Amino acid sequence: MPRFLDRITGQGRPPKAAAGPTKDAGSSRTIQPAEYGLPLRAELRTDWPVDHPALDAAVLAVKAGDWQPVGALMWETGRDWERRYLYTSILGSLAAEDDRWLQAWRQAHPEDGAAAAIEASSLVQLAWKIRTGDVSSKVGREQWEGFFRVLRQAPERCREAAALSPEDPTPWVVLLGAAKGLQWENDEFRTLWAEVLARDPHHVLAHISAQSYWLPRWHGSTDLVLEFTEQTIAAAPDGSLLSLLRLDLLNRELRPENAELRPAFWRGEQVRWAIDEALIDLAAADPAHLRVNTMRAWLAIFLVRNERWAEAVEQFRAIGRMVAFEPWTYSKDGTSLFTQQRASAVLGWEAAGRPAVPPLPQHRPAPAGSYFDLSTPNPDADPVTGK
Repeated sequence: MPRFLDRITGQGRPPKAAAGPTKDAGSSRTIQPAEYGLPLRAELRTDWPVDHPALDAAVLAVKAGDWQPVGALMWETGRDWERRYLYTSILGSLAAEDDRWLQAWRQAHPEDGAAAAIEASSLVQLAWKIRTGDVSSKVGREQWEGFFRVLRQAPERCREAAALSPEDPTPWVVLLGAAKGLQWENDEFRTLWAEVLARDPHHVLAHISAQSYWLPRWHGSTDLVLEFTEQTIAAAPDGSLLSLLRLDLLNRELRPENAELRPAFWRGEQVRWAIDEALIDLAAADPAHLRVNTMRAWLAIFLVRNERWAEAVEQFRAIGRMVAFEPWTYSKDGTSLFTQQRASAVLGWEAAGRPAVPPLPQHRPAPAGSYFDLSTPNPDADPVTGK
């Protein structure tokens, strides 16, 4: 596939990160990150969410037209499904720009399920890039036509990849993104979701994708997305990291539309409860879990909003230099958002007298009447939007 996406989307290259002090959001105050054991902005890694030399080597090889290091990388990944999906997505993005290396791989090994899954991912990603991330009313007719023309090819490729690697959830997770765009009915999507759960019931990225499908602006409602989120978390053990779904949902769907109401919302009891539950989940997780930094990032930004400075600084220290994941990637300038939030955490911690990190909270029920108390409707929520 030729490199024509910049012309379609109008996207240019992101600005390069600068070194030096970083500013607190909304003020002129700065911090010197090194004084707090934090990496400088210029040291942050903003390309991939993992630091793995084999992935870097595979990406360089792909750009030179060589697919063999990619094949070795996917073989090495084995049954680490979360990592396998991540690599499939990264490589699919590269193939969406130029797929000659991938076609050479497919011709050499047509039975390779990893190559088939990457091809399916490239189609899904290409389609969404053609559509762009604009709201539907701003997407032009030619963009819609190109979007559906490419996306309709993805289900067949996903099923081909699934047949080649029956135990691998990756093709089914890739298909979630196509199903949302192709406007699958709820029951058809539930059937697809069952295929994912049968192979990996706690796949974090799969759950994020499925949660997006159930949003009111896609194919669900506030009630349906809350039900999906709470049933998912209730069925998962501590350490699954799936409680980050609540934080994601609060951030992109449940927060007030009126920006003036948000500070009180972020400091409210239901947000505090969601943070506490996520902290418990994180404490039980395998430190090697691929999505640990994603959870830490969500917690960091929510702890800053909740003015829990010591805990926020703890999360930023644990994150280190890796920032290419949610919620930073939801922003047009995720690096600036990261450094601003980090500065806010440090300065808030300093102003509070450098308090110690409090003990880990204990599980407790969702606050009565909150969004997450499904036994009692939220009395303050609009019955349609939940806001």
